[in-house]
Amino acid sequence: RFHLIKLMNETMGKIRADEARQFPEILKKSRYLFLKNPENLTPEEEQRLDAIVTSQSLKSTEAYTHKLNLQNVYFAESRQEAETLLKQWHKKTSKSTIGLIQKMSRTVKDHWDGILSYFDSALCTSSANCSKPTVAFTKSLSISFAVWNSGNRIKNLLP
Repeated sequence: RFHLIKLMNETMGKIRADEARQFPEILKKSRYLFLKNPENLTPEEEQRLDAIVTSQSLKSTEAYTHKLNLQNVYFAESRQEAETLLKQWHKKTSKSTIGLIQKMSRTVKDHWDGILSYFDSALCTSSANCSKPTVAFTKSLSISFAVWNSGNRIKNLLP
């Protein structure tokens, strides 16, 4: 998940940097506006980003929209929902006129199964549902490490 969003942010950053050289008055000091998640923007930053997005037809705006749509895939509640969202994202990005976005689209297609395997993971994200298995797993790792670290002596292990 992290690596995919990081790659998308890098792609978006390159597009924005290119346009910032062409339109410095519009995109000056906008780098972090595009990189921040919308929920982390201050009211002033949100206003400035809205002004950029609504007033101009920029490639940066298109790239930003694709980034947000890609992030939304990870909010899906099931693999099927995620796959539907990812298919929609891929369809739009593969038709983009921006070469870097098309390249990103191909990268996602090349790693399709790996991206969707995130939703098959046995690891839990909800502490309410999985606290006991996670604690048990952590204890077993600690015990294994303690045994490995101390040779044949088994002392001071977690209860």
